[in-house]
Amino acid sequence: MTCAANASSYFPSSCATGRIYENGGHWTLAHRRWLARQSFEHTAQQIVFQEKIDAIEDAAQRLRRLDEQLRAVVPTRSMARVVEAYQAMRGASFLVAVIFAAEMGMCVVSRRRRS
Repeated sequence: MTCAANASSYFPSSCATGRIYENGGHWTLAHRRWLARQSFEHTAQQIVFQEKIDAIEDAAQRLRRLDEQLRAVVPTRSMARVVEAYQAMRGASFLVAVIFAAEMGMCVVSRRRRS
């Protein structure tokens, strides 16, 4: 699981000037280690860079906690089979499947209220 899909928006382009990771995929363990080794000439740049790295790690930890909590709750819910079936689709993660099932459930509730 990764929250790196939008991680590039955390980094101002001025921080990355002249620094290109070319040793494989981005937001892998190796890439995060490479980021951790980066240092900047100006203290302010280093502070901003580290704050952004910390923000990404904090978001990843929140996502892991959410995933753990949902994995404990979903099997007890009526939409558990929908989540399982949606995950069978190629590329559908557990979280995507839960969101899909929740949205479907909201649609059903909305229709019932209108009737």
